[in-house]
Amino acid sequence: MGITQYESLILYELFTHPRLSQKELVYRSGIPKQSISKGIHNLAELGYLEISSADQDKRVKYCSLTESGLAYAREKEDEILAIEKKVIDKLGFDRAALACQILAEWSDLLSKEIANLKEKKTEIMKILLPYFKRYKKRRFPDFDHHRLFSFCHPLPAPPAPAGAK
Repeated sequence: MGITQYESLILYELFTHPRLSQKELVYRSGIPKQSISKGIHNLAELGYLEISSADQDKRVKYCSLTESGLAYAREKEDEILAIEKKVIDKLGFDRAALACQILAEWSDLLSKEIANLKEKKTEIMKILLPYFKRYKKRRFPDFDHHRLFSFCHPLPAPPAPAGAK
């Protein structure tokens, strides 16, 4: 059985950065903390990485590849790293570094704006929900106030039927 995409990203990050904390892995990979934690423990069970605690704060867990993890990562990640090197060689190091910096800034700004939007929608929902509950009791006994959730968190549009234009 192979490893998951999340576990592959963890291996990649540890292959390119020999010792990272769980928090650093979350930040660098963009993978949710729960998935990183599960991936770390799965990889540790497979013998690919070891987990150690920080000297100053035992809550901080560091990960590093074992010899078998390093061999496995080298086998799997060398091809990706060779492709990255070709792209960097074509762009030039300075332009590639600038592209990475811009993408990191883009990602951070986008994440902040999405978080702000979610926060605003949650605030609206907190304000409106009591009114809808009272209004429901008076006017519409069949009104489902849980549908208000879709106002603040709309579902994606269903896919178009096959053959539709």
